[in-house]
Amino acid sequence: MKKAILSVFDYSAVPQFSHLPSAERDLSLAFKIAKEILKIDDITVITDIDVTSGYNIIKLDYPDKTAVVRELKRIVKNTSKPTDVFVYFSCHGVKNALCFSNELFSSKEFFDIFFNNGLPIGSTMLVVFDTCHSGSMSDFHFRYDPFTRTMEKTKELPTGIYYPLSVSLSASDDDRKAISTHKGSPFTYTLYRLLNELDCGITIEQLHDRLYEMLPTVARIMNPTICSTSSRERAKIPFFHNLDNC
Repeated sequence: MKKAILSVFDYSAVPQFSHLPSAERDLSLAFKIAKEILKIDDITVITDIDVTSGYNIIKLDYPDKTAVVRELKRIVKNTSKPTDVFVYFSCHGVKNALCFSNELFSSKEFFDIFFNNGLPIGSTMLVVFDTCHSGSMSDFHFRYDPFTRTMEKTKELPTGIYYPLSVSLSASDDDRKAISTHKGSPFTYTLYRLLNELDCGITIEQLHDRLYEMLPTVARIMNPTICSTSSRERAKIPFFHNLDNC
């Protein structure tokens, strides 16, 4: 089974953010990643953007944490068999939290929804945070270090607990802003191009190298990061883990 939830906001109804570029193109690309590349039919979209048909849409007047959390919990509650899950966020962020109007959604809250409630054994999850200051947003236990080319532990692992193979990609490090233009996010566009070209099982290490090769300089200097529940840099990323090695 495969499921996706895309949470994309451009804050047009929030005065202090209404001047910023629209995220409509990012929503379109995220949907193409889910539908065309990852071959997911069960796709939920939560957005404040006026979009046309083709989406299972939960349309909000403004970015609402309650609605996002409810749908994330629904995915977990309604998943009883091993499932590959794709989660995409395009919104504002601060270190260790996403910003929904006047409410923060913390990295710990995100982690608890998927792992303390428990996706079934055998599930996998691919998460994209195209937000500012999002390097640690997944709260996963390991982060890829491009200098040592290994997975560095970011927090202690509790004993006796199973965590599904999960990989997160963040558009920027904790202390940097993500880049967006009137043409959309270069991070999401590059990720779409990269995944669209894949026909093999790519590892975390390979994904990092390809992403940095393809990103424009303005996006690369934001230090996009990859985190995982796996301690192995050669673990293959979800949705491509059953394919032959690249």
